[in-house]
Amino acid sequence: MSFLSNILSYPAFIFFQMTWLIHSLRRPLLLVSALCILTNPHAAIRKLKLFRVSFLYLAFCKDKKWKVPSTDPASFFPKELGGAAPSDGNSYQYREKTLILIRHGESTWNDTFNAGDRSKLIFVAFFLPNLIYAIGMEVYYFVSGKDSDS
Repeated sequence: MSFLSNILSYPAFIFFQMTWLIHSLRRPLLLVSALCILTNPHAAIRKLKLFRVSFLYLAFCKDKKWKVPSTDPASFFPKELGGAAPSDGNSYQYREKTLILIRHGESTWNDTFNAGDRSKLIFVAFFLPNLIYAIGMEVYYFVSGKDSDS
């Protein structure tokens, strides 16, 4: 019975330790944050405006509510272009274009919320620490006035 009670007490112990750590670091972090914000108020105001716009978009956007179109989009393109519409007899002349795609690096938020090549168990086990790290990095970027590490 004592082994089982020890195992069941670990979550409460970890929660207590994390709460104590956050409480202990709260005042020094607030002081350092205030100092950084006061030394670079332009960056702090810009970040606060960005946070406001992001929050408003998240709260009021309609991206979650969209309707499936009643007609198939492929029905507007002729078969020569890969669509489903009948050909109207016009010959299509194709031009070659070069498209250059630039991909940004893996961000902290992407690493936190996307499993990637990690197993589901590893993803779930490290989700909370990765979330805490991502929030910490955002706080660091906020108080330092940086957009990223580079």
